[in-house]
Amino acid sequence: MHWPNAPDTGFIVDVADALLAADKELSNPLPAWQTGNRQIEKRLVWPVLVEGEFVGLNLNLTAYPNDADYTDERFTITLNLPPCIWRLDFDPPYKRHRNPPGYGEEMGAFVVSGPSYHAWADNREFASPTRLPPRLRCARNLPSQIRSLRQAFPWFCDQANIRFSHEQMVDYPPRELLV
Repeated sequence: MHWPNAPDTGFIVDVADALLAADKELSNPLPAWQTGNRQIEKRLVWPVLVEGEFVGLNLNLTAYPNDADYTDERFTITLNLPPCIWRLDFDPPYKRHRNPPGYGEEMGAFVVSGPSYHAWADNREFASPTRLPPRLRCARNLPSQIRSLRQAFPWFCDQANIRFSHEQMVDYPPRELLV
C-alpha cells in the first residue's frame, strides 16, 4: 500500500498506525445500500481516500433493518485495510463480547454488552510484524449518548480520522420485508 506519506519500515502495524493518523476522506458519491448475505441485511462499501488517493482502504457499513428479532437500529461500521482495523458494533443489549484474559480492567469491562467499539489502539499489539490480527479482540462500551446511526457514524469517522461532508451522512435503511 503506497501513498505519499506511507511508512517504509516493513511493519504492517506502522502502516495501520499511519493510515489512522493520515488525512482521510470518504470518496464521492454516497454509495447505495445493497442487499447483504441475508435478506435481513443491507450493506454499503465506501472507498476511503488517504491524502486524496485510493489505497484500498474501505469503510463498510452493515445494517439489519429486516431483522424480525430486533426492531431497533442494529448495525456495524468497519474500517478495513483489509482486514478490519477499527469497528463499531451497535448490538442489542443481550449481545456480549468477552475481552481477552488480562484486558478487562484496561478496557473498562471484562464483558462488554450491547453497543461497543474495537479501537485499533486497543488491538494493535495482536498484530505480528507482517500480519494484522484477523479479528479485533478487545472492545469497549460505546458512549451511552450514541443511540442511532446518525450519531454513531460521525463519532466513528471522528475516531478514525475520516472527514465527510453533510451530503455524505448515512441514514439507516428502511425496513423492506414483512417479518
